[in-house]
Amino acid sequence: MKQSRVWQNILELGPECHERFLVQDNVSLLASLEIGFAGISSLRGRYQVGRRNPDYHTLLFTIEGRGKLHSPAGEQTIEANTMTVLPVAQPFLFELDAELWKTAWFCLDNGQLWEHLRANRASIQYCESAQAIYHLLCHLYYENRPEMQSSSITQIQQYLQQSIGKN
Repeated sequence: MKQSRVWQNILELGPECHERFLVQDNVSLLASLEIGFAGISSLRGRYQVGRRNPDYHTLLFTIEGRGKLHSPAGEQTIEANTMTVLPVAQPFLFELDAELWKTAWFCLDNGQLWEHLRANRASIQYCESAQAIYHLLCHLYYENRPEMQSSSITQIQQYLQQSIGKN
């Protein structure tokens, strides 16, 4: 990507895209991990999400298929079993780059717990726990009882610490 790119806030989800959102109202334990919200996605057809100046860190775990990341550092392909880290205030654009793209993702608060991500640049790396994180988020989405959610939250915390660390 050229530095002259004009970054925009874009949200284009075609009718074949399915996203399930986890918010603190339904999963109150997300707040303890400074996770504003999270989700699981099965994307087909038209899909683009871009942020000009996000006020949160984004973590994207690719489970299946392929996506493309555009950032100030350039264009990168996002493959299965990877983790994409997008620090706060850095523009980005995601788009589908295959017939199917399955992901789990987090929007992390720009707070003390994740402050070490601020100094990073957008990156994509192999992540052995991507599948487990996806299935834990699926469990949280369908489980409404807080007492049944706590073990999944604990496991997610451990996987996130293992994948991106924490101060």
